[in-house]
Amino acid sequence: MNAIDLKKVYKDVFSAKENVVSVIDVPKFSYLVVNGEGHPSGTMFKDAVEALYNVAYTVKMMPKIKDAPVPEGYFDFVVPPLQCQSWLTDTAKKFAWKLFILQPDFVDEGLIRTAISIVEKKGKHLPLLHSLYLATLHEGKSIQCLHIGPFNSVKSTYVKIEDYMKEHGLTENGLWNEIYLSDKRKTSPEKLRTIIRCPVV
Repeated sequence: MNAIDLKKVYKDVFSAKENVVSVIDVPKFSYLVVNGEGHPSGTMFKDAVEALYNVAYTVKMMPKIKDAPVPEGYFDFVVPPLQCQSWLTDTAKKFAWKLFILQPDFVDEGLIRTAISIVEKKGKHLPLLHSLYLATLHEGKSIQCLHIGPFNSVKSTYVKIEDYMKEHGLTENGLWNEIYLSDKRKTSPEKLRTIIRCPVV
């Protein structure tokens, strides 16, 4: 049986058109999450991404890992894209962020702790490994648009979404979200695909 691609199961959540703002309803999902501070080019952000993916892929491969439990309801799946919410802290005006990856329904906190233990036993140096946790997020009614190009040009898409909100009398109802559909290690900057999303009312 082929691995289930959650991007296709939840197609509206993980697809958008370039230069076209669309309205969607994002269901409540369970995510593997880690929080941090600092610029995305900094060490902490890199450490967070590495910890997230190590645990996410360990969950995916659990039935193939010696002596690891097979989760009830397990199915093989494609690890979904990385997502990021960011904001400025009220006190020090530091750049803070939350990175997260959608998890299948069979994943619970106990399974995440088991996966973290397995990763830890591999001896990798992952400073944020024990900072990972499972949490739910319900973005609900949101507007989104696909940005194609390098991250330093993403502002134009943010402006397009803000203009749409003004034109349609909508206001922000939560943190903006960036969904990274491309692997920046394997994709040239001009071809990077990122969904920009904002919950609204």
